[in-house]
Amino acid sequence: MFNFIIAFVGIYFLLGYKYNRINISFKLLVRALAIGIAIISLLPILGNALGRPSIKGAAYDTAMYISGSMMNLDTFVKNTGSGYGSHYSTIYGLLNDFSNYLSENYIASQRLPVRWNYINGNSMGNVYTTFASFWYDMGWFGIFFLSLISAVIMYCIYRSVMSGQIKRNQIPLSAVLYSYLIPCILFSFFSNRFYSQLLSLYFVKLLIAIMFVKLLIENVRLSPLEKNQKIGVQR
Repeated sequence: MFNFIIAFVGIYFLLGYKYNRINISFKLLVRALAIGIAIISLLPILGNALGRPSIKGAAYDTAMYISGSMMNLDTFVKNTGSGYGSHYSTIYGLLNDFSNYLSENYIASQRLPVRWNYINGNSMGNVYTTFASFWYDMGWFGIFFLSLISAVIMYCIYRSVMSGQIKRNQIPLSAVLYSYLIPCILFSFFSNRFYSQLLSLYFVKLLIAIMFVKLLIENVRLSPLEKNQKIGVQR
């Protein structure tokens, strides 16, 4: 539900900006900031809804959600030296998709070694941001290179949406992809969502499903009223 809400809001503002229905102004940025603060304040409630009960109250939980992943990343980098460079945790999801062809021990060895961290008795959770996987696989080079690749992919999709013309009863594939990846970028603050969802068989199935629905909506007319109207005109 949370992912769908983020995707809808993101594509709503993108298309609104494209067709000059929404102007990016200081007032809009202030409103976006206010909404962001409201969402952050609701994180403890969302955690309870997802089966993660409060630990020390809403204020503590909010602070952990905001800063815990950065503290964990700092600890992880210090404990792993300059980065190993011999792992593939960034594409761990794709490795699982090919589990029939790869050994379980090999797949398990590629997983990011995360654990719950505590500082002065305070839990920092077990999320490390997307940079932990980049660092674990390629060191500093991975952080810059993989971040650059994800930025280029999002920019290309964005330009495709902004340059294309959206007609009635048509679904632009680029707009759907952009809305699909917006939550991935947002949740990069917690984990490697972008590459784990982009490089997966699920994404391939999603593309096939989107193209099928696109073909159905744009080329198949299911309204008998429209058919009868056409017949009446011919007579």
